[in-house]
Amino acid sequence: MTSKLTAIGRGLTRLNNYPIGKAALTVVLMLDVFILMSIFRGLDDHSDQLASPYDVIPAHCRAIVVDRTWSPNNALDKIAQAIPYYKNDPDYRNPLRQLNDVHAACRPLLRMLEGIANDRSLAASLGKQLRLGTQIGQVNSKLEKIRGAYDTSLLETIAQQNSANNEVAELKARVRELTAKLNQLSKEQRNVAQRIVQAPAIAQLLNLIGEPLADAAADLKAELIMLRYWQPVKRLGMELLFLLPLICAFYFWNSRSLRANRPYQTLVSAHLLTVACIPVVFKVFELLHDIIPYRLFTELFDLLRELNAVAIWHYLMMAVVIAVAMALTYLLQMKVFSHQRLIKKRIAKSLCQNCGVGIGPQDNACALCGFKQFKSCDNCAQSTYVFAPFCRECGELPTQVDE
Repeated sequence: MTSKLTAIGRGLTRLNNYPIGKAALTVVLMLDVFILMSIFRGLDDHSDQLASPYDVIPAHCRAIVVDRTWSPNNALDKIAQAIPYYKNDPDYRNPLRQLNDVHAACRPLLRMLEGIANDRSLAASLGKQLRLGTQIGQVNSKLEKIRGAYDTSLLETIAQQNSANNEVAELKARVRELTAKLNQLSKEQRNVAQRIVQAPAIAQLLNLIGEPLADAAADLKAELIMLRYWQPVKRLGMELLFLLPLICAFYFWNSRSLRANRPYQTLVSAHLLTVACIPVVFKVFELLHDIIPYRLFTELFDLLRELNAVAIWHYLMMAVVIAVAMALTYLLQMKVFSHQRLIKKRIAKSLCQNCGVGIGPQDNACALCGFKQFKSCDNCAQSTYVFAPFCRECGELPTQVDE
């Protein structure tokens, strides 16, 4: 396995055992960037096929049954705001398009909202109800400002004993005008609301909102917690299903290219294999980053949130990753890809001990880097490899081995 990794590593920057030219390397690196972008785009599209917790328990179902943020007092406004989600509006995602993913307890509720949205007359009335509420809010805001100005001007007029103040009269007339408009809008809103609540679909939904569903709420809450817990793991599984065929294909291509001595295919396949492995490392770290703070160190993370010091957590995470990367680098360099192992492979394959280019077994020096391959043994004075741990003639351990 180590020799295979070494061959792949050498294949990234060499062609026919010679360093690849800058122009060719630029082309290959551009290919790497394109493939890497394509892989990440494909990962997003592929993993989006997995139902998320908010697909299984959509926002409106969660708000009504679990969070109980819908009440008979605000239900009409909430329903009106939800209507675009159940129409063919490209800016909104219909929760019922993936019906098989929706929890069974949510389907009847979402069916009601869909039926209301598809009833043109009822949807228009709900839209009007929402617009009237917005207008009432705007008029109320203007009225509060003018009343404040009117009260201030009235006090100033009384203090100055000037009853014929034109500004006070104008403000008073404006207050009357806005009050009349507010009363008219409020009356119109009540009439629209009365017509809406008489619709059977609205009445049925209002009954459902008003009745406590303790069992359904508990079941959905437990299901939502479970879905959130396993979602990162399931997503990683979906991503690996996308990546493993690519890695296997590139690995097989690289192995065949090495055996068949096809340098150009070896170069490209080595780069593609490396590029395909990058998202695996990235996604594993992403999983750990998502799971660790919310699963293993929940109390610590919550404490940092209360102290508004969440940044400390991210600093610690970066420090841990840096320490792990340094440890892995040391392990790989000193144990797996150590200088002694590298020299052993180069001598066995008749490669230059310094640069790794292929040379003849009896060549005294490398024609490319000029490194002399042999020296005199301290024991037998015969010619032996410079970096070899033992003499090739007498087999003794030299008194000093060059590094």
